[in-house]
Amino acid sequence: MEPGVGIWTYFAALFTYPGTYSVKYDREREPDWFDYPTQEDFQTELAYYPRSADATPNWLQRGATEEQQALPTITKSKLFDGMTPERKPVITRPPVPAEEVPAVLAYLRTAPTIQVVESGGFYDLLAAKKELVPRTVARTDGAWVWLSSVAYYLEKYGVAPDPGLMAHIRANGFQVPAEVPETNLRVAYAVITQEKVRRHRLPTSPEIQTYLAEVAAGKAAATPSQSFDFFQARVFDGRADDGAPVVHREPLTSEEKERVIAYLVAGQVVLSGRGRVPDQLDPEQPRRVPVAWLTDGTWLWQPAVRYYLEKHDLAPDPAFLAHIRRHQYQPPAVTEEIKQAAARAVAPNPTARPARSD
Repeated sequence: MEPGVGIWTYFAALFTYPGTYSVKYDREREPDWFDYPTQEDFQTELAYYPRSADATPNWLQRGATEEQQALPTITKSKLFDGMTPERKPVITRPPVPAEEVPAVLAYLRTAPTIQVVESGGFYDLLAAKKELVPRTVARTDGAWVWLSSVAYYLEKYGVAPDPGLMAHIRANGFQVPAEVPETNLRVAYAVITQEKVRRHRLPTSPEIQTYLAEVAAGKAAATPSQSFDFFQARVFDGRADDGAPVVHREPLTSEEKERVIAYLVAGQVVLSGRGRVPDQLDPEQPRRVPVAWLTDGTWLWQPAVRYYLEKHDLAPDPAFLAHIRRHQYQPPAVTEEIKQAAARAVAPNPTARPARSD
């Protein structure tokens, strides 16, 4: 071994039939570690095989002089509590209280994005018929990582997130951290993509780089992306096998009914519709249910929500109703920018007709 240059860290041999071979040594290349060495390991290496400053690569010098912090532990949220032998989801966790649902959905949909998969998607395992939900988004808050299917099942079926994640969201006061460190983002990405978490080879993604660039520029996304800015109020709670609407809601008092109707009327129209559709609770009636979308800056709803409340005493979506009550039946002001974002949320097709603001 030549003094002052250390020992080789990479070795490659090429054997050529019938009996020749060549060997390549490299003293500069960092090994492809399976388990990253400790600071003591690097120091021992340099003690046994000393190197001059010029012959010491940066990775070796850094490992010997910098104390290594433990990598963060990122937990992946479980969608369900188990599966039956017939591959049907088992759900034993308690539901999220209606008044917490909007805040939980906002948390799930506003944490930093670390992966977006436009192709494929995931199958709705609770639907009566197999249904593919397009597009999958992975997000993290630096401690947990989850897929967009978590918010999907909560919003559509009331399936609560993983109990551990739910407790974590409550402990955070339903507020996503203002900034998530790069190491946490990359470890979360390794967890969600099922890659081995290796300190020197933490994977990254274009979405992570975009987030870090925004943070560096002082523009970290502290509000939901346009795709997830708003919650959509359900008109009904589901459908029976024959397609008939299913409703499980407590009726409002006459006094609250009037206040809620006033709130719904005061919403800002963001997408105009043409014509009317049949009354699904009284199909013998002529087409009388208006078609459009309105918003209060947080929720989106159709005129049908007001119609069924007026004609059939059908209360709004429980989570939407809880939101209205928290605002004391007074809709907030909606800016033109929010109206345009709401229009995009319900009409991503560029040919759709946003409501006029004049």
